[in-house]
Amino acid sequence: MGTGTIATTTEAEIVPTPRHLMENSPPNDSASSSGKRSADSDEQSSQKKHRRSSKEVQRAQANVVMKTKKESTAMKVATKRIVQNKALTREDPNWKSISRIVEEVNELCDSNISPKTTGNCVLKGLIDTSPKKRGPSGKIPKPVYEALKGAYSTYLMLEQAESKKQPTLKDLSQRVNACVNNADHNITRDDLTHKLRRDTSDLFTVGKANVIEQRRLMWTTHFNLDLWFTTWKQTLIDLGFSRARTEEDVDAVGEIVFFDKQLERIVNLDETDGTLDESH
Repeated sequence: MGTGTIATTTEAEIVPTPRHLMENSPPNDSASSSGKRSADSDEQSSQKKHRRSSKEVQRAQANVVMKTKKESTAMKVATKRIVQNKALTREDPNWKSISRIVEEVNELCDSNISPKTTGNCVLKGLIDTSPKKRGPSGKIPKPVYEALKGAYSTYLMLEQAESKKQPTLKDLSQRVNACVNNADHNITRDDLTHKLRRDTSDLFTVGKANVIEQRRLMWTTHFNLDLWFTTWKQTLIDLGFSRARTEEDVDAVGEIVFFDKQLERIVNLDETDGTLDESH
């Protein structure tokens, strides 16, 4: 090839390079592309998060509280057993390792405490005490917070027992803050109420108001109770199960004295699924 000349290649000399699909790569056709998009959309829809209901949130919080209480009880039992075990020698048949003690306590309390954590608590002298919570200490002392939890749960239980309209979070926050602010704690938000509701979640069940229980409480008056027991007393006497108590019945307890072997004839069928009415 001389100067100023360009080597050319004729069209017949061009050899087309064969195309190959790479391994594990899907064919690039319309059907496959639409199928891939459909699979991706199905996967995204399956991973879509759903907002939990109030029952699910309450149940989850209650499980956390109950688990914490189990681990607290297990830690107290395990630390006491480890201290008692230290007084024994290794030749003693009752001597056990820390891992063995913790394993038995976990099985007993249905907990999952760690042998290392339990051993560290014993070294620090934390015997028969609950594990320390993570994070900084709160502004309210623990004894005051425990009393506040008791007042909060008692108030809600009384509200539920009377089957009244349950207070909203805003109403509860106002009551809780008013109680705390009276003790010179400046709290205006609903953070404390959220914490109280979370820490007492194992004491309540989310659901509709129990109207039947409300009617029972409204019926439970002194007049109705006295009438019920007086009627029951007279019924037992009329049917021959017992007799009225006299001054000679010194050892008798109550207002009536049952005859011999009459108590065995009384059976309680209250709150059972059985029925004596066969007309239905």
